[in-house]
Amino acid sequence: MIDPDRALELVLEHARPLDPARVSISSAAQRILAEPILADRDQPPFDRAMMDGFAVRTEDAGKKVKVVDEVAAGGVPRQAVQTGHAIAVLTGAPCPDGTETVVPIEDARIEDTEANGPCVHLPSHLKAGRHVAAQGSECAQHSTVVPPGTSVTPIVASVMASFGRTDVLVVPRARASVIITGNETIAPEEVPQGGQIRDSNGTMLGGFLSQAGADVVSTTRAPDQLQDIVRALQEAERARGDIVVLTGGVSVGTYDLVPNALEQWGATIVLHKVKQKPGKPFLFATFGRRLVFALPGNPLSAHLGVHRYISPALRVMTGRQAQASIDRGHLTAPIPATGGRTRFLLARAKILASGRRSITMLPSRGSADIFGAASANAYIRVDPGATLGLEEEISFEWIDSSDA
Repeated sequence: MIDPDRALELVLEHARPLDPARVSISSAAQRILAEPILADRDQPPFDRAMMDGFAVRTEDAGKKVKVVDEVAAGGVPRQAVQTGHAIAVLTGAPCPDGTETVVPIEDARIEDTEANGPCVHLPSHLKAGRHVAAQGSECAQHSTVVPPGTSVTPIVASVMASFGRTDVLVVPRARASVIITGNETIAPEEVPQGGQIRDSNGTMLGGFLSQAGADVVSTTRAPDQLQDIVRALQEAERARGDIVVLTGGVSVGTYDLVPNALEQWGATIVLHKVKQKPGKPFLFATFGRRLVFALPGNPLSAHLGVHRYISPALRVMTGRQAQASIDRGHLTAPIPATGGRTRFLLARAKILASGRRSITMLPSRGSADIFGAASANAYIRVDPGATLGLEEEISFEWIDSSDA
């Protein structure tokens, strides 16, 4: 068995960012940019009115001036602003040449006479540049407005669209193949007979992988027969997944055939067995550029394997930082020292009104008990021989999909 930190190091040594792909900006949500986004023109591209009002010259402060024209958003000014004149402008409209300031409509007194047309009385104090967004004041043409490595959020997509981008180079989501092994597992919609159990790992893995940046492209069930598992691996190979995830059959029992199947398939086993609880039998291998993860069949062991090893690898592969979200909080109950393995305990983290975090370890009856852990949103790490006391401040990791 190797140390869990060394196990993570080995996994990340083999995780490489996927080759960038060009997609439409409507398909780029939450992906990581692999190129800079440059401004194709100044923004704003003209001096833009920021309020409905009147474009005027500052020397006309306190005077009555004649309104000689109007410019709406999307329009083009037909004349420049002259001394003694005002041009009505609407929000977003280009300011006419000669504009020194825009007086909001609520700050001007409008006088409409049939003989001379509309006039406005201007405030006694006018400041140049008020309510005008100068051309290029937000960004200049050819400048980088979004750097590579940025996650494409809705507002980032809006920025790209404003500069005429309809497609973009991003790090794609990974492709994952899932293999569920075991004679005892059946699909969730089936009715168990005898010693059968409904498979819950497939559903958990699908959700976890999706949130970590992968699309499940194939799911296969394989009984505890060596050649059936090899065939499932070959099917995953045909599905061209970037990662392959197996559950069950990874320990040392009579029917734990996954290590042999991986070798027969041609995979290279990097590590097998980690000094941790749960999930000691965790196995990591490679097959060409593919990463292969074999998790124990017990749900909580599988859960830890995805959280601690697969999710960080996927974050690297999809262009993000491997580090999980780490926080600090205070324990609501002591945790005694037990055993010689590093323990990872599911917990419930709560943010109190004061901003302080409270951490409550959840009850568990073993690594097959998913019911007591259903409300978990965090992991506590307890090193071998360590005792954690009541109200002790500790580090913890938020679980992907937590409602922190």
